[in-house]
Amino acid sequence: MSTFRPSTPSLQRFIYLALTTALFILPSSTARAQIVPSSDNSQIASSSSIADAVVWLPDSPGSVSPSRFESSSLHSDRDSFAGGFQNLPPSNGVVAGHLDKYIKPGQQVPKLRPGDKILLGFKDSIGPLSAAGWVLSATWEQLTNSSPNYGTGGKAFAQRLGASTARDISEGIFSDSVMSTVLHEDPRYYKMGDRHNVFKRALYAATRPIITRTDGGRTTLNLAYLSGNLAGAALTQAYYPPVNRGFTQVLETYGSSIGGGALGFLSSEFLDDILISIHLEKAQ
Repeated sequence: MSTFRPSTPSLQRFIYLALTTALFILPSSTARAQIVPSSDNSQIASSSSIADAVVWLPDSPGSVSPSRFESSSLHSDRDSFAGGFQNLPPSNGVVAGHLDKYIKPGQQVPKLRPGDKILLGFKDSIGPLSAAGWVLSATWEQLTNSSPNYGTGGKAFAQRLGASTARDISEGIFSDSVMSTVLHEDPRYYKMGDRHNVFKRALYAATRPIITRTDGGRTTLNLAYLSGNLAGAALTQAYYPPVNRGFTQVLETYGSSIGGGALGFLSSEFLDDILISIHLEKAQ
């Protein structure tokens, strides 16, 4: 997951606001998984090899409808699964891959096995969005001459870029590959899409570092992301300069990573809109 690390004072205000918001959102948006009965058992039997535990999830916090394979006759019932948000899009017939981190509205998704989560974490950690995050983070640190304090000049920027890359990859692997497997949490990001207003989408994206889903679809505290980023922040003590080592420095790095993760989810939520607006992507 690409991260851009904001300054510490603004970050502290963001974390306080996000945690406060989560206290209100999390209890009200918790939903129970619902099993969708099949109207045609023979169809399920014939399709089981193709749709291995395919799950349909709404594009916003809400309940989940797991099924082996959904027939078109069930599409009209999707509004009952809206949970906290209404007007969910119908299935577009597209099934996301096992290693897809960002799920578009209306996509069906397969259940993730432990091996899928491990590969997904590695894939996302070195993806284009993550690489953009490395450069942005290193550039900001260079311009502000902030932690990690390697100094100024070309060599310092190269060192910051290397540190940013190592930090982001380790945080992503710890979160998505390791902790989501251990804690049975879904590491994917489900985009709300343009069927919802900008404020609701921004609030949803900004709170994903602290709110996620279990493998069964229940809304829960994002312990995998929080603990994985903490492990990645602690690991920086192995390669950060001596001036940036210590308990306080780890907490500052950790807070910056959580805030940067929120910015990363925001960019993922609105990236398709931006590409469509500049005609680099077709509207679906």
